[in-house]
Amino acid sequence: MLEMLRDMKTASKRAVALTRELLAFSRRRMLRFDPVDLNEVLTRLRPHLGRVLGPHVQLVLELAPDLPRLMADADSLEWMLNHLCVNARDAMPQGGRWTLRTDWAPAGEPSGGDAAGGPCVCLSATDTGVGMPPEVVARVFDPFFTTKDVGQGNGLGLAAVYGLVKQQQGRVEVASQPGQGSTFRILLPLAGPSAELPP
Repeated sequence: MLEMLRDMKTASKRAVALTRELLAFSRRRMLRFDPVDLNEVLTRLRPHLGRVLGPHVQLVLELAPDLPRLMADADSLEWMLNHLCVNARDAMPQGGRWTLRTDWAPAGEPSGGDAAGGPCVCLSATDTGVGMPPEVVARVFDPFFTTKDVGQGNGLGLAAVYGLVKQQQGRVEVASQPGQGSTFRILLPLAGPSAELPP
């Protein structure tokens, strides 16, 4: 009886997680936009992310000083970081390093700007894992696409990340090569006017 109850509890948690990911991907999840200090979020989440990665993966934070606040839904931001963390851990079964780097980019730079073309805060998440071939990179944000074994993933996590970033007027990019790890780069709009940008 107790085992059955545990199975039911596990199944219900998976259903809740799947529903959350479906809502995020479909962009129908109600978000609350507030000014967010990304450096503070990463510093606060560091112990949790370290536990998710496990002892075989080193977590490195490279935080830009005087980073402008971004405009985002804090809960969604934490969820995205957690999913990227799980994704990085799974890409490094033999161990490695996961680096989270913050920066900002003014409008008009080829590598910067949010989806609307304005200045943005940038979060780069780089792992030293197995990497991905071009055909996988091309589909990595497709819903239900996964390279994991059956039962190990539903293929909605990165699709949901993509949906949440777009819903917050940002964009997400990925660069990867087999054997050379992967970098996910998320760009989100600033919370304040350009006058608040660092010099």
